[in-house]
Amino acid sequence: MKEKKIKIETLTPVHVGSGNSYTFLECYIDGKKLKRIKTSSLRLEEVEEDIIELGEIKNKGEFDKRFEKIQKVISEGKLRYDVRIDDEIKPYKEIRDRRKNIIGFRLTEIREQIKTADIPFIPASSVKGAIRAS
Repeated sequence: MKEKKIKIETLTPVHVGSGNSYTFLECYIDGKKLKRIKTSSLRLEEVEEDIIELGEIKNKGEFDKRFEKIQKVISEGKLRYDVRIDDEIKPYKEIRDRRKNIIGFRLTEIREQIKTADIPFIPASSVKGAIRAS
């Protein structure tokens, strides 16, 4: 059987998830790049209390102040990988009650792409399935 090579270019973004996710306690945004940090390299002792109390804060100014402090420490960690981002990603969302009062904040979860050695890829089975379905 003769082997053929085919080069395929996607027209839209593709996401094949690994099933894992992470929050902005493991990454930060620097310009147009999302930078994921090696968590083992982080020195979180100085912000440990801030991280624990983050879930209890109901005041946006206080949340922003603590979150910024945590992000500074995270940005000093060793880079695991970075990803170019085209759209704005909000690091957290406000949780509101029926009267629109802020009752807390939730960190945005980022769904992780499947990868090998931190390099994203599209498994051949996904490509074959997409070609068969077209």
